[in-house]
Amino acid sequence: MEELINGFSNKQPKIVAACASVVNQAITDFCGKVIRMKPVVKSLQKLLEKPDKKVREEAKLLAIELYKWIRDAIRPKLVNIKSVQMKEL
Repeated sequence: MEELINGFSNKQPKIVAACASVVNQAITDFCGKVIRMKPVVKSLQKLLEKPDKKVREEAKLLAIELYKWIRDAIRPKLVNIKSVQMKEL
């Protein structure tokens, strides 16, 4: 999981989107019992601010899945996101 989160910093948008997709699928399959969600939540804002549309779409899906599991614990991380990006969520 650490390497996937490190992949969020990659310069190639395809790799970042793929890492976000795999993390999303892992959370869907294994929930919070196996996966520590705190590092994922910390890096979520950075993903939502990426210029690539595919990365933002994957980040949006990841945010939705995180919200299903941890509800209001994710809200403080979404406070600093620009209003345009919040409309996409």
